[in-house]
Amino acid sequence: RLRLRLGRAKRAPVLWALCIAMERMSMPTFEQLEKEAIEILDSEIVMPLDEIRLGTAFSELPQPEEVAQRLIKTLFQHNNFHIRRVAVQAWRRIANPDVSGLREALLQALEDPEGWVRYDAAWAIRSIGYKDKTIMHSLEKLADGAVHPDHREELEASLSDSNNRARLEAAHAIHELNESSDA
Repeated sequence: RLRLRLGRAKRAPVLWALCIAMERMSMPTFEQLEKEAIEILDSEIVMPLDEIRLGTAFSELPQPEEVAQRLIKTLFQHNNFHIRRVAVQAWRRIANPDVSGLREALLQALEDPEGWVRYDAAWAIRSIGYKDKTIMHSLEKLADGAVHPDHREELEASLSDSNNRARLEAAHAIHELNESSDA
């Protein structure tokens, strides 16, 4: 709001810079978000909206390449699967396939013991269009013979069965990645 008022009033550039600096000061740091994620996501009951909110917050931090690198080094390997989900979701929103170590982190996420992490990894790969021979092989392994699901199969699939959802998302990713390379 402050920026809009200043912009409309056509204030001096110094005031505009001050407004931007104040906005950045109120922005959380990576460490603050990491601490919040651990506090919220280590509880007995975790709301999916908290995972989404935190993933979005990480992705909106300044210097997205550095954030993506830190996510890979710390949160992708966290022992709590909710935190691993947040890391994958944040990377999907950052959408930088050129981050060092990403390929290995995604391969690890595609083989995660928790189905929802595998689901998020397949979704991230599909949405970014990250096509790599080893990634495609891992997606095929995860899909386990599933083909691109039609609407009936998706509706019949239990939405709470994380393993089945991961399998179907992997099939969806394979289909879209192959279609994009054929175009």
